Amino acid sequence: MSRLAAEGRPRGVLLAVNGGPGGNEGMGRRAPLRFADSPLRSAYDLVGVDLRGTGGSSPVHCEVTTPTVPFDSRTPDSSFAGLWADARASEAGCARAGGVERRHIGTVSVARDLDRVRAALGERKLNLIGYAYGSYVAAVYGTLFPHRLDRSVLDSVRHPDWTWRQQFMAQAVAIRENVGDWARWAGRRDGTLGLGGSERRVMATVERTAAELAERPVNGMNRTAFDATVGSLANDRTRWADLAALVASLAAGDAPSARVAAAAA
Repeated sequence: MSRLAAEGRPRGVLLAVNGGPGGNEGMGRRAPLRFADSPLRSAYDLVGVDLRGTGGSSPVHCEVTTPTVPFDSRTPDSSFAGLWADARASEAGCARAGGVERRHIGTVSVARDLDRVRAALGERKLNLIGYAYGSYVAAVYGTLFPHRLDRSVLDSVRHPDWTWRQQFMAQAVAIRENVGDWARWAGRRDGTLGLGGSERRVMATVERTAAELAERPVNGMNRTAFDATVGSLANDRTRWADLAALVASLAAGDAPSARVAAAAA
């Protein structure tokens, strides 16, 4: 745990909760340093905590298991039995390595830990900022301790009523919509980008390129890596030109240009 005092008269403490779950993303107990130069410091004592089971808070580990089915963004039905077996093996390895402590790692426990932090700091109420999974922690804290929550900011929100599978399925829909938006944008610029004059034609270029990469990867980029790159860059409008350049070079079989475009992406 860490604490950075406010530069002015504090209106309370602000505790940042990182995503993951279990990820750091520069947060955890290092969160105060991330916000040290922001206006937040003029109003709040900044507090960071390594959540239960992570970082310096008795981290929980998993055994590394070797998957039998290679990761594929377009997994065929024939692979699902192997994926199921791999998932069970991974879970068993985590159970062995985590031991009895693993049964006590969960969001409700984390929320209760944060309330103990509040009490230890002598604060009547807590302010929270949560990113991704951290938004779920903040929502659970507000549900368990509504009278002890002052203000909260939820960024990249995880739906509190969904399972992670539902969350990822919804994200997949949004990613596909972003790819469609990019394809329409590229279609209107066929004269300069050369990917096709409509969304349908641009997507045909993308699919044709993906099929070729499945057979013959270029500069280490196979179909799975290509799919991931398209989905990632389509989410950011400032990177649409980079994505178009990458697709164009791969579609043309221009390995040197593809290498440059991939580096930029």
